Amino acid sequence: MSASQLSNVRRIEETVTLGGRCVRATRRAVVTVIAALPMWGCSGDGPNAPTPTSRTVALAVGSVRATPAGVGVVHNTDFAFEAIGTFPAATGFAWQFGDGSTATTTTPTTTHVYSQAVGFGVVLEARAGSSSGAATSQVTVRSLVGRWRGTVTGHTVVPRQRPIPITSFDLTINNAPRPATPTGSVALDAAWADDAGCRRDRAILQSFTPRPTAEVSISIESLPCSDGDFSMRGTADARFDRIEGTCQNGGPNCRFQMTRQ
Repeated sequence: MSASQLSNVRRIEETVTLGGRCVRATRRAVVTVIAALPMWGCSGDGPNAPTPTSRTVALAVGSVRATPAGVGVVHNTDFAFEAIGTFPAATGFAWQFGDGSTATTTTPTTTHVYSQAVGFGVVLEARAGSSSGAATSQVTVRSLVGRWRGTVTGHTVVPRQRPIPITSFDLTINNAPRPATPTGSVALDAAWADDAGCRRDRAILQSFTPRPTAEVSISIESLPCSDGDFSMRGTADARFDRIEGTCQNGGPNCRFQMTRQ
Protein backbone atom coordinates (compact mmCIF):
# COMPACT_ATOMS: atom_id res chain seq x y z
CA MET A 1 0.00 0.00 0.00
CA SER A 2 1.36 3.49 -0.88
CA ALA A 3 2.04 6.29 1.61
CA SER A 4 -1.02 8.19 0.42
CA GLN A 5 -3.19 5.12 0.98
CA LEU A 6 -1.80 4.69 4.52
CA SER A 7 -2.50 8.35 5.23
CA ASN A 8 -6.10 7.86 4.11
CA VAL A 9 -6.49 4.89 6.38
CA ARG A 10 -5.19 6.83 9.41
CA ARG A 11 -7.57 9.68 8.75
CA ILE A 12 -10.50 7.28 8.76
CA GLU A 13 -9.42 5.73 12.07
CA GLU A 14 -9.03 9.15 13.71
CA THR A 15 -12.38 10.37 12.43
CA VAL A 16 -14.21 7.27 13.60
CA THR A 17 -12.61 7.67 17.06
CA LEU A 18 -14.20 11.12 17.37
CA GLY A 19 -17.54 9.37 17.18
CA GLY A 20 -19.68 10.92 14.41
CA ARG A 21 -19.17 14.60 15.13
CA CYS A 22 -18.08 15.13 11.55
CA VAL A 23 -20.29 12.89 9.44
CA ARG A 24 -19.60 14.49 6.08
CA ALA A 25 -15.83 14.29 6.56
CA THR A 26 -16.19 10.61 7.45
CA ARG A 27 -18.12 9.87 4.24
CA ARG A 28 -15.53 11.62 2.07
CA ALA A 29 -12.69 9.73 3.78
CA VAL A 30 -14.45 6.40 3.24
CA VAL A 31 -14.94 7.14 -0.45
CA THR A 32 -11.24 8.07 -0.75
CA VAL A 33 -10.13 4.78 0.81
CA ILE A 34 -12.50 2.65 -1.28
CA ALA A 35 -11.10 4.23 -4.41
CA ALA A 36 -7.59 3.44 -3.27
CA LEU A 37 -8.21 -0.20 -2.26
CA PRO A 38 -7.93 -3.09 -4.75
CA MET A 39 -11.31 -4.11 -6.31
CA TRP A 40 -11.01 -7.69 -4.99
CA GLY A 41 -11.30 -6.84 -1.32
CA CYS A 42 -13.38 -9.92 -0.41
CA SER A 43 -11.79 -13.11 0.84
CA GLY A 44 -11.33 -15.65 -1.94
CA ASP A 45 -11.49 -13.04 -4.73
CA GLY A 46 -8.68 -11.54 -6.73
CA PRO A 47 -6.37 -12.75 -9.45
CA ASN A 48 -5.57 -15.99 -7.61
CA ALA A 49 -9.18 -16.93 -6.79
CA PRO A 50 -10.26 -20.43 -7.93
CA THR A 51 -12.31 -20.64 -11.13
CA PRO A 52 -15.94 -21.82 -10.51
CA THR A 53 -16.74 -25.21 -11.97
CA SER A 54 -20.15 -26.39 -13.33
CA ARG A 55 -21.59 -29.83 -12.55
CA THR A 56 -22.40 -32.00 -15.57
CA VAL A 57 -25.76 -33.80 -15.46
CA ALA A 58 -25.54 -37.30 -16.89
CA LEU A 59 -28.51 -38.65 -18.83
CA ALA A 60 -30.21 -41.56 -17.04
CA VAL A 61 -33.64 -42.99 -17.88
CA GLY A 62 -35.35 -44.88 -15.05
CA SER A 63 -38.92 -45.61 -16.16
CA VAL A 64 -42.05 -44.26 -17.83
CA ARG A 65 -45.02 -43.38 -15.60
CA ALA A 66 -48.51 -43.65 -17.12
CA THR A 67 -51.62 -41.91 -15.76
CA PRO A 68 -54.05 -43.54 -15.25
CA ALA A 69 -51.99 -46.50 -14.13
CA GLY A 70 -54.79 -49.06 -14.58
CA VAL A 71 -56.92 -49.01 -17.72
CA GLY A 72 -58.27 -46.26 -19.95
CA VAL A 73 -61.43 -45.74 -21.97
CA VAL A 74 -61.11 -46.03 -25.73
CA HIS A 75 -61.47 -42.66 -27.54
CA ASN A 76 -61.70 -40.84 -24.21
CA THR A 77 -58.74 -41.39 -21.87
CA ASP A 78 -55.92 -38.99 -22.66
CA PHE A 79 -53.06 -40.99 -21.14
CA ALA A 80 -50.35 -38.82 -19.58
CA PHE A 81 -46.83 -40.24 -19.89
CA GLU A 82 -43.81 -38.99 -17.93
CA ALA A 83 -40.19 -40.09 -18.25
CA ILE A 84 -38.56 -40.57 -14.85
CA GLY A 85 -34.80 -39.98 -14.60
CA THR A 86 -32.16 -37.26 -14.90
CA PHE A 87 -31.89 -35.34 -18.14
CA PRO A 88 -29.47 -32.63 -19.35
CA ALA A 89 -31.00 -29.41 -20.62
CA ALA A 90 -30.69 -30.36 -24.31
CA THR A 91 -32.37 -33.78 -24.04
CA GLY A 92 -34.82 -34.80 -26.75
CA PHE A 93 -37.55 -37.40 -26.16
CA ALA A 94 -38.91 -39.78 -28.83
CA TRP A 95 -42.15 -41.64 -28.01
CA GLN A 96 -43.71 -44.70 -29.63
CA PHE A 97 -47.24 -45.39 -28.35
CA GLY A 98 -47.63 -48.94 -29.68
CA ASP A 99 -50.48 -48.15 -32.09
CA GLY A 100 -48.31 -46.76 -34.88
CA SER A 101 -48.39 -43.21 -33.49
CA THR A 102 -45.23 -41.37 -32.47
CA ALA A 103 -44.26 -38.04 -30.95
CA THR A 104 -41.11 -36.06 -30.19
CA THR A 105 -40.86 -33.62 -27.29
CA THR A 106 -38.27 -31.43 -25.60
CA THR A 107 -39.76 -32.15 -22.17
CA PRO A 108 -40.13 -35.57 -20.48
CA THR A 109 -43.94 -35.57 -20.75
CA THR A 110 -46.55 -36.23 -23.43
CA THR A 111 -50.17 -37.42 -23.82
CA HIS A 112 -52.02 -39.79 -26.14
CA VAL A 113 -55.59 -40.97 -26.81
CA TYR A 114 -56.07 -44.51 -28.16
CA SER A 115 -58.71 -45.54 -30.69
CA GLN A 116 -58.46 -49.30 -30.10
CA ALA A 117 -59.47 -51.31 -27.06
CA VAL A 118 -56.39 -53.53 -26.53
CA GLY A 119 -53.07 -53.42 -24.66
CA PHE A 120 -50.17 -51.29 -25.83
CA GLY A 121 -46.45 -51.10 -25.14
CA VAL A 122 -45.10 -47.55 -24.93
CA VAL A 123 -41.41 -47.01 -25.75
CA LEU A 124 -39.44 -43.89 -24.83
CA GLU A 125 -35.95 -43.04 -26.07
CA ALA A 126 -34.17 -40.03 -24.56
CA ARG A 127 -31.09 -38.61 -26.27
CA ALA A 128 -28.65 -35.82 -25.39
CA GLY A 129 -25.60 -35.57 -27.65
CA SER A 130 -23.93 -38.98 -27.78
CA SER A 131 -25.78 -40.24 -24.67
CA SER A 132 -29.09 -42.06 -24.84
CA GLY A 133 -31.39 -44.21 -22.74
CA ALA A 134 -34.72 -46.00 -23.13
CA ALA A 135 -37.64 -47.24 -21.04
CA THR A 136 -41.02 -48.88 -21.66
CA SER A 137 -44.49 -48.92 -20.10
CA GLN A 138 -47.67 -50.94 -20.61
CA VAL A 139 -51.21 -49.52 -20.83
CA THR A 140 -54.56 -51.20 -21.35
CA VAL A 141 -57.53 -49.66 -23.14
CA ARG A 142 -61.08 -51.01 -22.95
CA SER A 143 -64.51 -50.05 -24.25
CA LEU A 144 -68.05 -50.15 -22.88
CA VAL A 145 -69.09 -52.95 -25.22
CA GLY A 146 -70.73 -55.73 -23.22
CA ARG A 147 -73.55 -56.31 -20.77
CA TRP A 148 -73.75 -54.25 -17.58
CA ARG A 149 -76.00 -54.58 -14.55
CA GLY A 150 -76.36 -51.62 -12.21
CA THR A 151 -78.02 -50.20 -9.13
CA VAL A 152 -79.20 -46.66 -8.39
CA THR A 153 -79.53 -45.04 -4.96
CA GLY A 154 -81.02 -41.68 -4.04
CA HIS A 155 -83.26 -41.43 -7.12
CA THR A 156 -85.67 -39.00 -5.45
CA VAL A 157 -87.07 -37.20 -8.50
CA VAL A 158 -90.20 -39.32 -8.93
CA PRO A 159 -91.36 -39.41 -12.58
CA ARG A 160 -94.82 -38.21 -13.50
CA GLN A 161 -95.48 -40.90 -16.09
CA ARG A 162 -94.36 -43.82 -13.92
CA PRO A 163 -94.12 -42.71 -10.28
CA ILE A 164 -91.54 -45.37 -9.34
CA PRO A 165 -87.91 -44.49 -8.53
CA ILE A 166 -85.22 -46.34 -10.48
CA THR A 167 -83.21 -48.67 -8.26
CA SER A 168 -81.69 -51.11 -10.79
CA PHE A 169 -81.08 -51.41 -14.51
CA ASP A 170 -79.60 -53.54 -17.27
CA LEU A 171 -77.52 -51.94 -20.01
CA THR A 172 -76.29 -53.86 -23.07
CA ILE A 173 -73.88 -52.11 -25.42
CA ASN A 174 -73.25 -53.83 -28.75
CA ASN A 175 -71.06 -51.23 -30.42
CA ALA A 176 -69.25 -48.03 -29.39
CA PRO A 177 -68.43 -45.96 -32.50
CA ARG A 178 -65.56 -43.53 -32.71
CA PRO A 179 -66.58 -39.89 -32.16
CA ALA A 180 -66.23 -37.52 -35.10
CA THR A 181 -64.37 -35.01 -32.90
CA PRO A 182 -62.27 -35.50 -29.73
CA THR A 183 -65.04 -33.87 -27.68
CA GLY A 184 -68.71 -34.52 -28.22
CA SER A 185 -70.95 -37.59 -28.13
CA VAL A 186 -71.94 -40.60 -30.22
CA ALA A 187 -75.08 -42.74 -30.32
CA LEU A 188 -74.41 -46.25 -29.03
CA ASP A 189 -75.92 -49.44 -30.38
CA ALA A 190 -77.37 -50.26 -26.97
CA ALA A 191 -80.44 -51.25 -24.98
CA TRP A 192 -81.62 -50.06 -21.54
CA ALA A 193 -84.15 -51.61 -19.14
CA ASP A 194 -84.87 -50.51 -15.55
CA ASP A 195 -87.03 -51.74 -12.68
CA ALA A 196 -89.29 -48.68 -12.95
CA GLY A 197 -90.66 -50.11 -16.19
CA CYS A 198 -88.78 -48.09 -18.81
CA ARG A 199 -87.10 -49.47 -21.91
CA ARG A 200 -84.81 -47.84 -24.43
CA ASP A 201 -83.14 -49.35 -27.49
CA ARG A 202 -82.01 -46.07 -29.03
CA ALA A 203 -81.04 -42.53 -28.00
CA ILE A 204 -78.33 -43.83 -25.67
CA LEU A 205 -75.30 -41.58 -25.95
CA GLN A 206 -71.70 -41.70 -24.76
CA SER A 207 -69.98 -38.35 -24.24
CA PHE A 208 -66.24 -37.73 -24.62
CA THR A 209 -63.99 -35.27 -22.81
CA PRO A 210 -60.36 -36.40 -23.13
CA ARG A 211 -58.50 -36.27 -19.81
CA PRO A 212 -56.06 -38.57 -17.96
CA THR A 213 -58.78 -40.56 -16.17
CA ALA A 214 -60.89 -43.65 -16.81
CA GLU A 215 -64.07 -41.56 -16.83
CA VAL A 216 -67.29 -42.73 -18.47
CA SER A 217 -70.30 -40.58 -19.30
CA ILE A 218 -73.56 -42.13 -20.59
CA SER A 219 -76.92 -40.49 -21.17
CA ILE A 220 -80.27 -42.19 -21.83
CA GLU A 221 -82.19 -39.50 -23.70
CA SER A 222 -85.80 -38.63 -22.83
CA LEU A 223 -86.25 -41.49 -20.38
CA PRO A 224 -89.87 -41.41 -19.10
CA CYS A 225 -88.85 -42.98 -15.79
CA SER A 226 -86.70 -39.94 -15.07
CA ASP A 227 -88.88 -37.23 -16.66
CA GLY A 228 -86.07 -36.39 -19.08
CA ASP A 229 -82.51 -37.41 -19.83
CA PHE A 230 -81.00 -39.78 -17.29
CA SER A 231 -77.24 -39.23 -17.31
CA MET A 232 -74.55 -41.15 -15.48
CA ARG A 233 -70.95 -40.04 -15.03
CA GLY A 234 -68.47 -42.23 -13.22
CA THR A 235 -64.98 -43.72 -13.16
CA ALA A 236 -63.99 -47.28 -14.00
CA ASP A 237 -61.90 -49.41 -11.67
CA ALA A 238 -58.44 -50.71 -12.57
CA ARG A 239 -59.90 -53.73 -14.41
CA PHE A 240 -62.72 -51.81 -16.11
CA ASP A 241 -65.22 -54.26 -14.68
CA ARG A 242 -66.97 -51.77 -12.40
CA ILE A 243 -68.04 -48.15 -12.90
CA GLU A 244 -69.53 -45.91 -10.23
CA GLY A 245 -70.37 -42.26 -9.89
CA THR A 246 -73.24 -39.78 -9.88
CA CYS A 247 -76.43 -39.58 -11.92
CA GLN A 248 -78.01 -36.35 -13.11
CA ASN A 249 -81.76 -35.62 -13.19
CA GLY A 250 -82.22 -38.12 -10.40
CA GLY A 251 -81.93 -35.89 -7.36
CA PRO A 252 -79.02 -34.28 -5.47
CA ASN A 253 -77.96 -37.58 -3.84
CA CYS A 254 -78.43 -39.86 -6.83
CA ARG A 255 -75.56 -42.31 -7.36
CA PHE A 256 -75.06 -45.39 -9.51
CA GLN A 257 -72.74 -48.33 -9.87
CA MET A 258 -72.66 -50.92 -12.61
CA THR A 259 -70.64 -54.09 -13.11
CA ARG A 260 -69.72 -55.98 -16.25
CA GLN A 261 -71.55 -59.29 -16.57
